Amino acid sequence: IGSTKFQIGAIPLGGYVSINTKDLEKLPYLKEVLIMLAGILFNILLSLSILFYLYTKSKHYKNNDSLDLDNQEHNLSGVKYFLYKATPKEVRKILKEQKDKSFIGPLGIMNLIGSSFDISFDAFLYFISLVSFNIAFFNLLPVPFFDGGQIFTLTLQKLFGLSISENISNLIYYIFLVILIIFTVLLFRKDFQRIRKKF
Repeated sequence: IGSTKFQIGAIPLGGYVSINTKDLEKLPYLKEVLIMLAGILFNILLSLSILFYLYTKSKHYKNNDSLDLDNQEHNLSGVKYFLYKATPKEVRKILKEQKDKSFIGPLGIMNLIGSSFDISFDAFLYFISLVSFNIAFFNLLPVPFFDGGQIFTLTLQKLFGLSISENISNLIYYIFLVILIIFTVLLFRKDFQRIRKKF
């Protein structure tokens, strides 16, 4: 549409924006940071909107959980209470019984989302909100190819007058890329082992 190109991704979470770097560099620091934060803020907003919907919905139904869970609810307040009520009771039971609480990778996430849809639509929405929030969190990390890394570099340049040479910048980029690839491979291996145990 006009000069804007739109793209449909395989997973409808988050988004990608390609901006002319020369035009971006002409903007004031705060505007530039806000543009870089737009995707992260959308992910957080999506996550909170889903949780608020689930929380509101849970308030309209009588709690049919066990006495143990009821006691747990009464001992919670503030954010913890909100998160507890926003978590569907089917998901609470699964999380309580879950023995393996280690990290999960892309394969595990897709399997989790697919499985949650079989449990209930609310469970599906809940896991979508978790994935969306985690995307926002990782994008905030000061890693070169994430938005957080771009903001970190921009802050060094515009507020502190520090600049990183292209060679050093490329070196840091490739070091983090190798670490990310190794970490992802390990997660895939862990996910595959976890999924295989179910069959």
